[in-house]
Amino acid sequence: MKKIVIGLFLVCSAILWTGAESVRERAERLLQQDANSVSGNIAMGIALLDEGKIEPAQFYLEKAVTRRPEISFAWYLLALIYEKKNENTLAINAWENVLRYSASDSHRQAENLRTIAEKHLKWLKEKL
Repeated sequence: MKKIVIGLFLVCSAILWTGAESVRERAERLLQQDANSVSGNIAMGIALLDEGKIEPAQFYLEKAVTRRPEISFAWYLLALIYEKKNENTLAINAWENVLRYSASDSHRQAENLRTIAEKHLKWLKEKL
């Protein structure tokens, strides 16, 4: 788990510092080494989202959470994708997973994810 968290930190840092193209290259390299790399799949999902390619991004993020469902950030991204596609039941499930898997994390980012998830869940449940 620690290795994945460090990998995700590096991926997110790369996005902030170098732009999506280099993140995509890094993701491609990780996925060439191991097609099931959780960090690689999340990185590819992020890069594709940045390019506006929602369907392929969804594929990579779903692959990541299939292998490591406890990564709340991947669920967060999927929840946003499902909302954009008006797949509200899937969005609710994804937001609930954000809450479930970020509950034991006391970091500020996890607190932010929980706050966002609670707001989206309330909105989606009112919408249904």
